[in-house]
Amino acid sequence: MTTYILRRLALMLPVAVMVTIIVFVLIRLTPGDPALAYLGEEASPESVVAFRHQLGLDQPLPVQYLVYLGNLLHGNLGFSIKSHEPVLQAILDRFPATLELGFASLVFALAVALPAGIISAVRKDSATGLVAGALPLFGVSLPNFFLGILLILVFGLYLRLLPPGGFTSFPDDPLDNLRHLVLPAISLGTVNAAISLRLMRSSLLETLAQDYVRTARAKGLAARRVLTRHALRNALIPVATVVGIQVGLVLEGAFVTETIFAWPGIGRLAVNGIFQRDYPVVQGAVLFAALVFMFASLLVDILYVYLDPRISYS
Repeated sequence: MTTYILRRLALMLPVAVMVTIIVFVLIRLTPGDPALAYLGEEASPESVVAFRHQLGLDQPLPVQYLVYLGNLLHGNLGFSIKSHEPVLQAILDRFPATLELGFASLVFALAVALPAGIISAVRKDSATGLVAGALPLFGVSLPNFFLGILLILVFGLYLRLLPPGGFTSFPDDPLDNLRHLVLPAISLGTVNAAISLRLMRSSLLETLAQDYVRTARAKGLAARRVLTRHALRNALIPVATVVGIQVGLVLEGAFVTETIFAWPGIGRLAVNGIFQRDYPVVQGAVLFAALVFMFASLLVDILYVYLDPRISYS
C-alpha cells in the first residue's frame, strides 16, 4: 500500500505541471489586458507599458512561464494584481469557507442519495421506488446556477425563510452561519445527489442479483441482514468512486454557486480574478482545485481496500 501511495504521489507531479501549462496559456488567450483592468480604460499608453513591464507581461510567454514555475517550486504563487495580496495567503484565507460549503453539499447529497437509492432498489416496483428512481432526472436537469437563483427567489425573497446570500463566520454566530449555508449547499449538492442516487440504485440492483446474495437468502438470513451485511457494502464501491469525483465537481460548481450567493470562498475569488484579468489568482485557484481533486482520487482508491477485501494494491 505504501509503495502504491508513493507512486501515485509521484504521478501527481507531471499532472500538476500540465495543469499549470494549460491554465497559464488559456488565461493569456482570453481577451483583455490586466494593465487596463487595473489602471482603467483611460490610462495613458506610457503608464500601461510601465505597468506591464512591472508585472513582467512584456516578456515572451516561455520566459513568463519559466519565471512562474520557478516561483512555484519555491512555494510562491505570486501576488494578486488587483489587491497585491499573496495568492497563497488569499487561497488559504478563503479555503475554510469553500471547505464548509463543499462538505455541507456532500453531506446533503449523500443524505438524499443513499436512503433514496436503497429504497428505489429494494422497492423498485412500488410507488415510492418509482418516485425515488425519478428524482435523478429532476436533479440532473437543473443546472446549479438556475437552481441557486430559484432558491433565492422562493426561500430568500418570497418566503423570507432564509438569507438570499452572504456569509457569517461559524465562530461568530453558528446559527446564522447555518442559515446562510442551507441554500448554497442545496444548490451545489443537488446534481451530486442525483448522480449518486442513480448510481446507488443501479449498483444495489446489480448486487442484489448476485449469487452470494441469493445464497444468503437461501440460508434463511433476514432481509435486512442480507442488505446491510452482504449487499450494501459492495454496492457502495462505485458510489465511493463518484463521491471522489464529486469533490472536484464541488470545487468546479463552487465557482458559480459562491458567486451567486456571495460566498467568500476560492470559487468566488477565482471568478473575480477572471473578470479582473488577475492572472496569478486564477492560476493559483485552478492549481489548488486540481491538487484537491487528485488527492481526493487517491483517498478513494485507498477506501476501496476497506470496502472490498478482495482489492489489494500490493
